Amino acid sequence: MKNREKKWGEFIQENGRFFQEPVIQTFLAVDDHWDLLKAAIEQNDLWASDQLDQRFEVYYLRVRMMRYIATLTRLYVNTYDQSKRKQRAMLTLDKSVGTEGEEEPKRGDLIPSSEPPLDDAIVREVQGLLPTENMQQTYKTFSDTRKNVMHFYTFDHLNDHEISEKLNCTPQNVSKTKRRAFAQLRGE
Repeated sequence: MKNREKKWGEFIQENGRFFQEPVIQTFLAVDDHWDLLKAAIEQNDLWASDQLDQRFEVYYLRVRMMRYIATLTRLYVNTYDQSKRKQRAMLTLDKSVGTEGEEEPKRGDLIPSSEPPLDDAIVREVQGLLPTENMQQTYKTFSDTRKNVMHFYTFDHLNDHEISEKLNCTPQNVSKTKRRAFAQLRGE
């Protein structure tokens, strides 16, 4: 009997951190589980060990499932609250004219503006964007290819590969042309 108590005490002492885990503590709070563990340790009972393993697998699966459901619930509630808040806080001019949908025109879109349309006010040439007279003069000396590269890059937001397809050249050539144009505009 003393040998069993010693074996049990050694096991508890060697695995102290294990028994401090919250999942293990709640699992072993059930008396039957504690008795199975004691039987598996003291008597080397394989049946008790198997039963303990099976019960812990089921228990741990339930714990994981409950955590997953709790996380989903919390995320759903946050998303639901955000969508309801958006609907409540929507300004009158931001509401759709027809049925709900993002493609529908908003009430604010239907009010005519006294200012000229933005498309007319936007600069259409790279030269109009350059801040100094010196840069504008430098830009005027660029070849048509260099001007086209700058235009596609600045206004059409194309990358080197897309520009190279339009100009029938390699992406490396476009990159080099663009790099040299910027360097020349900086005065390097």
